[in-house]
Amino acid sequence: MRKDCVARELTMEAIVGVFMIMILLGLGYFTIILSSNKIFEKKFPINMVFPKVMGIRNGDSIVVRGMTAGKVTKIKLCPNGVEVTGTLDAELSIHKGYKISIEQTSILGGRQLDIDTGPEDAELIPPETILKGLPPHDMMADAGEVINSIKQSMVDGNAIDKISKAADNLYQISERLNNGQGFVGKLLSDDNTMYNDLSASIASLHKIADRLDSGKGTMGRLLSEDDTLYTNLESSIASLKTITTRLESGKGTLGHLLSEDDTLYNDLSSSMASLKIVTKHLEDGDGLLGKMLTDDQLYNQLSGIISEALEVLDDYRETSPVVTFTSVFFGAL
Repeated sequence: MRKDCVARELTMEAIVGVFMIMILLGLGYFTIILSSNKIFEKKFPINMVFPKVMGIRNGDSIVVRGMTAGKVTKIKLCPNGVEVTGTLDAELSIHKGYKISIEQTSILGGRQLDIDTGPEDAELIPPETILKGLPPHDMMADAGEVINSIKQSMVDGNAIDKISKAADNLYQISERLNNGQGFVGKLLSDDNTMYNDLSASIASLHKIADRLDSGKGTMGRLLSEDDTLYTNLESSIASLKTITTRLESGKGTLGHLLSEDDTLYNDLSSSMASLKIVTKHLEDGDGLLGKMLTDDQLYNQLSGIISEALEVLDDYRETSPVVTFTSVFFGAL
């Protein structure tokens, strides 16, 4: 009986032992395989020095061309900054002109090392060289500097006073609107005068639109379906076009005046010059007509001669019947 109990206890202890071994194997699988820590593969060390590291820690990723290429394994303070040691999964060729920086992976504080290996045609750097990293950019510190610069510019530029004045102006505008002042204020006020005037204007516009739609008035006829006015206007435009064509081609008197041929213009200019000479002679009293226009004595003499001629003509008319009768009588004898 006692042997059976001992056998059972041994069996239970063996089962528990096997179960514990399976748990340890599972933990090893999750920690080694799933965490991508290849302990049995060769690692390539990389040494870097930074002025400051902005909270980077052991285990943070080393990224090359956007891919995780290794891990940070050691951070040590040194006289010229902070020395950071990492391991790479593959050997990395670093050229002159490289850049190594600490980048934030999120605003919550995640960090990673980003390596730019430099131009491919540049000189290679030996693997054991301690590489120099760039100072990190702290997003929170940069944001603080931006806020401080904005604050300083607001103070220096009197932005707060301007904002206060703008708020006062808005308050005054709202008060004017509330009191019904101005066009918009009257529209928003309880006084319906402006509203009624606006309604009357809209009604007038509606009447005008109705007249246009019904074809009344000149504008209405132009917009109506009746093409009479349009046809007449088109005919007038065609006639005007014909006239302008004749003028452009130099036809007619006005066309000759507007044409490039200066014959008519020269003739007209010559006639005007001759007329100007004649009027000048008349003004100077040259010739009979000029003297008649300027010399009153000649005018009086001509008036006297004309009067005497008229008197002679009258005497002739009075004696003409007697002379005629006498000549007839003596002619018959």
